[in-house]
Amino acid sequence: MKRVSMSTETSSATDVAITNTKIALTDVAATKVAALLLQEGRDDLSLRVAVQPGGCSGLRTNFTLMIAR
Repeated sequence: MKRVSMSTETSSATDVAITNTKIALTDVAATKVAALLLQEGRDDLSLRVAVQPGGCSGLRTNFTLMIAR
């Protein structure tokens, strides 16, 4: 598995701030994200991962590419 650095901001909904936390991606997932970033042809994008209430299991995940700050 690949380790990916992650930073988040404080959210008014959760009042949680997490910085410099690592998430693990399988090799397949890391390859897919790299391919999507390459397809976009930009070097200023990052993967944003969101977990929200909902869905069949009680959690819904959302993955988007967004401009890195």
